[in-house]
Amino acid sequence: MSAKPIWQWSAVGTVRAIKTKQVSSLDVVRAHIERMRSVNPLVNAVFADLGGDAQVRELLGNDLRFTSAVNVLGLPAAVVPVGLHQGHPVGAQLIASRYREDLCLDAAQAIERRAGVLARELWARSSQTV
Repeated sequence: MSAKPIWQWSAVGTVRAIKTKQVSSLDVVRAHIERMRSVNPLVNAVFADLGGDAQVRELLGNDLRFTSAVNVLGLPAAVVPVGLHQGHPVGAQLIASRYREDLCLDAAQAIERRAGVLARELWARSSQTV
């Protein structure tokens, strides 16, 4: 295992450590969240605090498993929200050939133009629940 903190590991090193069970994916997410918490006051970055292990597990189990696998393969991917189903956001995942991030971004922009910017509605909803 690397002497570096988890948040400094390369993507390949992180995947290798998870695969060989040196760390869990939950450990990796926790390390990154703790790093964001420690740095955020200094850089005034915007990030969402997931609020606990249950939500981290849900995020890893539902939202990140597809995008992360594609990114580890070196393929650019984007996810763009397209609407709501029973109050939950639904999105489209876009995958392009290596080094063609431009295609993902152009397609995401075209979808967003057609579907609208769902983020505004989701941010408004989340600010009401805080």
